[in-house]
Amino acid sequence: MNWAIAAVAILVAINGGLVGAMMMLRRMSMIADAVVHSILPGLVMAYLIQGHRSPLAMMIGALVASALSLLLIGWIRRVLQLKVDSAIGVVFTTMFASGIVLISLFANRVEIDADCVLFGQLAYVPLDLWIRPSGLNLGPIALWECGITTVVIVSFLWIARRALLASAFDPTFHEIHGTNKVVWRVGLMFMTCLFAVTSFHAVGAVMVMAFFILPSATAYLISTTMRALIGWSMAFGILGACLGLGLAIALNLSIAGSMVCVLFALFLLISASVAKASIAH
Repeated sequence: MNWAIAAVAILVAINGGLVGAMMMLRRMSMIADAVVHSILPGLVMAYLIQGHRSPLAMMIGALVASALSLLLIGWIRRVLQLKVDSAIGVVFTTMFASGIVLISLFANRVEIDADCVLFGQLAYVPLDLWIRPSGLNLGPIALWECGITTVVIVSFLWIARRALLASAFDPTFHEIHGTNKVVWRVGLMFMTCLFAVTSFHAVGAVMVMAFFILPSATAYLISTTMRALIGWSMAFGILGACLGLGLAIALNLSIAGSMVCVLFALFLLISASVAKASIAH
């Protein structure tokens, strides 16, 4: 069932490449860091309220927690006049720590492991199946979650592509001649939250952040157009997922850790190539 693990990782890579490239243009890549770490208390509270691991309840809890983190970051920047990196650091460390505290307090009622929060459960993706009451096996739940997320993200970016590009490169012109930029910015933030929430359970916090930032950062080094940036972001993400999975199977390593290390190796390789080309010219 390694195909299921590979399929989920590839979908996460595609989603991370799409959303990560758009956020990078706005210099907001670290927003994903805050969103991913803020999910944990939302998951725990949803579990405590529902009493069991309901996918819908936990997704709602995670979305509420991530939305709260974004509001807190905005409030700290606006009211306390802190820089965005400081605001993100304050919010994501506090939210993540509160989630760990909740897990410790209600360890006998919450079936969430701190290690799985960081590194995910990719190896168990083939075992977490969606089985209908009739007995029909629809396959891994994570595959459905990430697949639906891909459809939603692709649809949103296709519809909003002109507005997002205009607001990224010339916000003043877009505000005067285009639609309300706040609508598209909120929509992009929601896509970021959706990507983080649906990927978090399967691949963990470390891998979500890696697939959000590393492929798009690598693609940025060699891209001259937005289309190239998105294409290369997805390509590097998929390549890192496939090579990382093969490395983990061959050497019996952590799947998520192997994928992140491969992504970083690709970043170093492209960086060295770009630097060599610059020196040659």
